[in-house]
Amino acid sequence: MINAPVGLVCAVSLVKLIKDPPYAKKQENAKMDFFAFGMLVVWILLLQVVLDKGNDAGWFDASWVCWLMGISTTAGILFFYTQFKNKKDPLLDLRLLKNLNFLFGTLIQMVLLFVLIASAMLLPSMLQGLMGYTAFLGGVSMIPRGLGSLAGLIILVTVTGKVPEKISCFIGLVLIGVGGLLFGLLNMQISLANVFLPNFLYGTGMVMSMTPVINLSCATLKKEDLTMGSSMQNLMKNLGASFGTSIATTCISRFSQMHQNMMVGYLNDLNPIFAERVHNATMHMAQYVDLDTAHYMALNQMHFALLEQSTLWAFIDTFRIFALASFVIIPLLLLMREVVNKQN
Repeated sequence: MINAPVGLVCAVSLVKLIKDPPYAKKQENAKMDFFAFGMLVVWILLLQVVLDKGNDAGWFDASWVCWLMGISTTAGILFFYTQFKNKKDPLLDLRLLKNLNFLFGTLIQMVLLFVLIASAMLLPSMLQGLMGYTAFLGGVSMIPRGLGSLAGLIILVTVTGKVPEKISCFIGLVLIGVGGLLFGLLNMQISLANVFLPNFLYGTGMVMSMTPVINLSCATLKKEDLTMGSSMQNLMKNLGASFGTSIATTCISRFSQMHQNMMVGYLNDLNPIFAERVHNATMHMAQYVDLDTAHYMALNQMHFALLEQSTLWAFIDTFRIFALASFVIIPLLLLMREVVNKQN
């Protein structure tokens, strides 16, 4: 009941207030490729189901995941085959990908949505699952990202026309990367103040990188290709966001198991620190229960600490991957050509 009214108002406003330019209006004698559209729906729909539920089912250990992925892959192949064959009225004009500005810009936007959507999902989950924050405080932790977006918008409006768009986008990507590295320094003793700066950098970097890269990627397209290019980019950005949430969830699960396997070797009686912790916990609990029960409760406490720390390190590793992804796409930005005088 929150999203529906807002979406309805936006839809009505879009129809009433936004008009298509002449080159974006419906073309004469254009035909709808219903077969390709059906294959697109099947491909995206089944792929989304696999990405959303695959990790819970153990991915390809589940037969239904294999079936859905096989059908989705087949539908995707048929869809792209029809688009290569249909030169007149394709749903997606794949020839636009020959434009390197458009190709690199689309890839950068996919990675940006991958990082930003996945991180927005992980941070509240980390605060609520590991540190006992309420859902309200988990939402409050995302406020700095909105403030950062506002600050980024003000900065971008101020420097537009004075600073090249590639420089603005470069600074935005660096800010997102630094924010990911700062998230990788979190521990169990943090407060909301510790997530303010990295979240603020994420918001600022998102605005400063996303807006210029959209302009750069479409600057070399013809007017009649802008609508198609925008549609393709929106589709790829949505896929990037879907991949991001799925990969992030899988990383948390797998990295947690990996760190648990690495750390469990230190939890034995030959480790004096572990033996001392167990002894102290046993003596403390022995005030309330018998010695055997107290020893069992102490070992259980160590096991809980192991799970807690392994999960924390899984989040840290995932945030560091986000930072690495932001830095890795910077060379793609440098390969893009900035058009000073746009004739089209």
